[in-house]
Amino acid sequence: MRREPLRYAEGPSAALDRPGHVRAASALLATPHGHLVIQDDALFLACRGPTGRVEALALPAPDGVRLFGDDRGNKAGKLDLEAALSWPSPGGPLLVALGSGSTPARERVVVMPLSGGPPRVRRAPGLYAALAGALAGAALNVEGAFRTGQGHLRLLQRGNGAGGVDAVIDLDGGWLDAWLAGGEGAPPLRGVVRWHLGLLDGVPLSWTDGLALPASPGAPTRWLFSAAAEASPDAVRDGPVTGSVLGWADEEGGAWAPVRDERGALARVKIEGIAAGDRGTAGGDGGTILAVTDADDPQAPAELLTLRLEGGWPGGG
Repeated sequence: MRREPLRYAEGPSAALDRPGHVRAASALLATPHGHLVIQDDALFLACRGPTGRVEALALPAPDGVRLFGDDRGNKAGKLDLEAALSWPSPGGPLLVALGSGSTPARERVVVMPLSGGPPRVRRAPGLYAALAGALAGAALNVEGAFRTGQGHLRLLQRGNGAGGVDAVIDLDGGWLDAWLAGGEGAPPLRGVVRWHLGLLDGVPLSWTDGLALPASPGAPTRWLFSAAAEASPDAVRDGPVTGSVLGWADEEGGAWAPVRDERGALARVKIEGIAAGDRGTAGGDGGTILAVTDADDPQAPAELLTLRLEGGWPGGG
């Protein structure tokens, strides 16, 4: 495992309410120009280029406040962006970053052209109402998102906290196309499947991100996932982290393995986002995943991890 603290090349800026580092990384998206890091408590995207330079892209902040947390007494106002994916559109692929939905303030979505252009923040009450209804009263906490081989939107619901439910929720992709074009309303649900990921060192695991594996068009979707073991009291408050796992899943099940540090010990990190790294050799022996962490400490920079998949990439092409 290789660890890289994510610090902005520009340094801090009081005028932009920007710290000198990435805070609370929550999702990671590979783009043709590098990787975008999403943050759950800061109105910034972090753009890490091929050389490793990390630049900050400010999101709209009408009152000029871009940092949120218990240290400022304004945690309730954060967007809590926790899931991100690239979605095709007539004008080119779009970044779609979704709030967790765990409070009304977190029912917003950031949309930005990946080819360049200003980000927009939109409320999505119809989307989050449909998700809450699908969970039948369980606390909503969207943590992962990707496009399936059938062109639908798959969301991973994180079930951390008392009474939490881990689930895979599929939404009609045509609805998202229409919503991105300015539509409103609730999306049709394609399916809801509840999952039990098991325990890591005695603490329940719950999803933190997902990444679709390449497959033939129309074929069943197999995906990679990250999950964290965090003893949270509920979907809003943080808790002690035992560690994280990487795994794969499909409609019939899956498997996971703990993330270990350089010495082979269980890494006490909370992985919140993953993206494809090196695919390894043509024979499938080895490969890497990139991951970002959240230390639940506003003074500590999020880290980019390079993790080796010892058993190779699981299926899917």
